[in-house]
Amino acid sequence: MLKRITSKVGALAMLAVVMPAAVTTAPAAARQSDPVRQVTAGGYHACEIIGAQAYCWGDNSWGQLGDGTKANQWTAVPVRAPRGVVFTQLTAGFDHTCGISGAKAWCWGNSGTSEFPATPVPVPAPRGVVFTQLTAGHDYTCGIGGGRAYCWGENIWGQLGNGDTTDQRTPVPVRAPQGVRFTQLTAGNHHACGIGGGRAYCWGNGGGGELGDGGTANQTAAVPVRAPRGVVFTRLAAGDGYTCGIGGAGTYCWGNGGHGQLGDGGTANRTTPVPVLAPRGVVFTQLTAGFAHACGISGTGAYCWGEGADGKLGNGNTKDQRTPVPVRAPQGIRFTRITAGYSHTCGTSGVRTWCWGYGNRGELGNASTATRTTPVEVQFARHPLNGRILVDPRTGSASP
Repeated sequence: MLKRITSKVGALAMLAVVMPAAVTTAPAAARQSDPVRQVTAGGYHACEIIGAQAYCWGDNSWGQLGDGTKANQWTAVPVRAPRGVVFTQLTAGFDHTCGISGAKAWCWGNSGTSEFPATPVPVPAPRGVVFTQLTAGHDYTCGIGGGRAYCWGENIWGQLGNGDTTDQRTPVPVRAPQGVRFTQLTAGNHHACGIGGGRAYCWGNGGGGELGDGGTANQTAAVPVRAPRGVVFTRLAAGDGYTCGIGGAGTYCWGNGGHGQLGDGGTANRTTPVPVLAPRGVVFTQLTAGFAHACGISGTGAYCWGEGADGKLGNGNTKDQRTPVPVRAPQGIRFTRITAGYSHTCGTSGVRTWCWGYGNRGELGNASTATRTTPVEVQFARHPLNGRILVDPRTGSASP
């Protein structure tokens, strides 16, 4: 997702950290089986869906948490959605968030328009377009409606894919080859990619080779990725200046490799896909791409690679890793979903959510602003599944 040149230190004047003083547990009858869940990490915030409620935590400078304020939150807080709006999908950009509820898309925070709402507002989709998937990048968003791709927001690099570089406040169609119907989209920092008709396409900033077309020129319309012979991509994940994809039993990355985020054992940029050197027996079924680190889920656990600063690889240190290394999950925890932000990563296991990496804006959600090199559990004012009530670390009183 996502890059903005900001100072991690200068942007914050946080209060001293006070850890929760008490935890209580609801009766067993109040606990539920795992409902529909999703977790998504943005620049310095993260969000997830639990049941019928969306929650966010971390940086809230632009209202990207959707709780009606601009205050950072160190624990998960409910998104203040309009009455009747129940999100079934969320996507977090650098400092905005979007979601789908029923036949409408909603966004909040800095989505690349001139308004910065602190609660969800509807996206004015073209007539007849119902979005079924959304993906958010740096101050822009893309979605699929009826097999066509649409994007809106900032467009300085051509990341909206509509043939020019003019910002757009409402969704415009991506210019794709005739007959291409997209089934998946992913938005990186200033480029986006999609899968359609058995091929992968990218558009936007190409300076690091992240479009995978063999060159480094920007593209204002979708161009095909030059996949290795016989490789058909089924999943893509775009980061800042690089892209990764799953094709068959292999995982490939291309673009900027300066921190080892291509996972090929080196740090060179690549203008076409190269194989990720996963450990023997590791086959990734899910991918996520952050600023300069990527992660994946396999049957043997979660792995990350690339930039290790702030501990976002979750392996217990801050060193860059040029090939995938296992996340040091707590005993008994196996992640089934994973998402990478600017300098933090989050994952879910059962009914619990964990984050690791940079925490200065509360993006780890553990009632602290400390950086963590291994996973820590996200805390809720009142967890919707197990009923635990936490003491607000800033007031010392029990959350309602």
